[in-house]
Amino acid sequence: MSTEPQAAADPNVSKTPAPTPPDPKAEIDRLIEQKVSELSQKRGNPVFPLFLASGYGVGPGIGSDLVDDVFDDLRQKYSTPNPRLDVILHSSGGDIHSAYNVGLLLRRYATELNFIIPRWAKSAATLLACAGNKIFITPVGELGPIDPQITQFSPLESRYEQFSPLHIEATLELIRSEFKGGEERLAKGLLERLQFPLTLGGFKKSLNIGKEYLQRLLATGMFKGQNATEKINNIAKSLVEDYVDHGFCIEIGEAKKIGLEIEELQGDDLRLVWDIFRLNKKKEKLEKEQKEKEMQEILRRLPSGLRLTPRAHPEENGRTNCSIRDPFMRGDDMDVGTKPSTVGDVDKIELAVSLAKEALKERGEITVDHIRAIPFLTSEREVRLVVDRLLRQCNAEIDQRKTASDPFLRWEQFIRLKKA
Repeated sequence: MSTEPQAAADPNVSKTPAPTPPDPKAEIDRLIEQKVSELSQKRGNPVFPLFLASGYGVGPGIGSDLVDDVFDDLRQKYSTPNPRLDVILHSSGGDIHSAYNVGLLLRRYATELNFIIPRWAKSAATLLACAGNKIFITPVGELGPIDPQITQFSPLESRYEQFSPLHIEATLELIRSEFKGGEERLAKGLLERLQFPLTLGGFKKSLNIGKEYLQRLLATGMFKGQNATEKINNIAKSLVEDYVDHGFCIEIGEAKKIGLEIEELQGDDLRLVWDIFRLNKKKEKLEKEQKEKEMQEILRRLPSGLRLTPRAHPEENGRTNCSIRDPFMRGDDMDVGTKPSTVGDVDKIELAVSLAKEALKERGEITVDHIRAIPFLTSEREVRLVVDRLLRQCNAEIDQRKTASDPFLRWEQFIRLKKA
C-alpha cells in the first residue's frame, strides 16, 4: 500500500457541477403536449384538453373559477371561432350552473363542438358534454346521471349526509304506503325524522334545473334544426330521473339507448387519447407522492403525544390503520361524523384538523390534496369533513385557482389564512 502523500487539490481548477436531475413532471408535460399536437393534426382541428379531477370528492371540479379560466385560455389560444373544436373532458362533476355556462362559452369558439371522453364525465360533466354536437368515447368511458347531490348536516345523527332529491320522493312514497297500509305509527315516526321540511320542496324542484339546462343544450346543439322535442325531453328525463344511483355507469351502449349522439373512438384516435389520459394519471401520482412527503414531514414535527404510528388489524385483511401513542388511547376507526365513543378516544377528524392547522401556520396556505395526503384519512367524506371544520375553526378561506395552462388546464383548491 502506497504511503506517498496525496497532492492537494488545486483551488484554481473548477469542479464540474453535478448534472441537474430531470424533472419527471416536466417530461410528462412535454409528452402530453406532443400527443395533443399529434391528435390535433390527425383530426384536422384544435384539441382543448380539460382534465378537472381524477375522482369523486372535493377536488377541483366544475365551478365558477373554471368559467374564468376556460375563458382566459380560449381568448389566448383562439382569436376567431374554429370550424371545429374537440374538447378532451375528464371530470367527476361539480356545479351544474357553471357546467352550462362553460358549454355555451365553448360553443362561441367552434361552429362544431365535440367532446372526447377518455374515462369519465360524470354528473355536471355529463351536462357539459351534452353541449357538444357529438360525443366521442373510449370503450371504458362513462357518463353519469345528472340528479343534483345535496350535502346537509343531520343534527339528529351529528353527521353530514349526501342525498339526491330523488331520495326525497322515494321517502315520501314510503311514508304514503305505510299510511295506506295502516302503519300510522311507523309513518308518523318517519315524518318526525325528516330534516329541513320547509326546504324539501326546493330540493325536489332542483331536479327541474338539470332537465331545463339539458333540454336547452340538446335543442341548440346535438339536435339543432331537428324536430326532436320528444326525444330531447326523454333524454333529459332519463339522465335526471331514471337511474337508481348517482354513480351509475352510463357507457356507450346505454348512452346510445337513451338517444345521445355518441361514437366509440377507434384506431389512432383511441391510442392517442388514452396515452394522454394515462400520462395525466402518471403526473397526478407524482404530485400526490410529493404532497404525501410534505405532510409526512409536518407529521414528524408534531408534538410526541400526537405522533402517529401504523398499526395493522389482522381482521381487516392486512389493511394498515393508524393508532395514537400515549397519552392518547383509541380503539378501531370510528364512523365519520360520530362523536368519540369514550372519553379516552380521539376523533381522527379533529386530529387531522390539528395537523392541517399546523401546516397552515407553517405555510400560510395548503391545498385540499395536502389534506388527502394525511395518512389516516381513508375517504373523500373524511377529507370533506376536515376541510369544513378547518374553515370554521380557523380564520381561513378556500380558493380555487389555475396552476397551469399548458399542455392543459390544471388548478387546485387552496385553503389559506385570511389576511388580517
